[in-house]
Amino acid sequence: MHPDQSLMSLRTEGSPLTADSSNSPAQSTAGAADREHGYGHVTTPLRQRGLGCTVEYGLSEYIVHVGIPDGGSLIISPPQGPSTEHPPGQPESWLVTRGHPDDSAVHEAIYDSEPDGPHAHHGGRVSRLLAAIDSPP
Repeated sequence: MHPDQSLMSLRTEGSPLTADSSNSPAQSTAGAADREHGYGHVTTPLRQRGLGCTVEYGLSEYIVHVGIPDGGSLIISPPQGPSTEHPPGQPESWLVTRGHPDDSAVHEAIYDSEPDGPHAHHGGRVSRLLAAIDSPP
């Protein structure tokens, strides 16, 4: 089950029902910040640059998917693996990969601040991540 979907069991006349609470009025009227899962500080500047962003669940953490003008895409991700203790959207490092517009199987890392990455000295600083995205490939 997706982490932000919760199921609740209801009983009516002895028959169990399952309701998906993700369609509840409270969920559908939640502000954009609630849907960003702590990544508003990443998505807001990208949207201000005219880029479309979505926050999706990756392997073990939320990721940001960004459509870019050349038809390619960016995936902005904290480390995907065993969860570490950090606030949502505030990981210790980031990995940004660019998907090729003509071949969805081709990806290149354009920013890697993971411990062994070329940008490791920047750690989880979003300003450095955004600067890397703004730099031409």
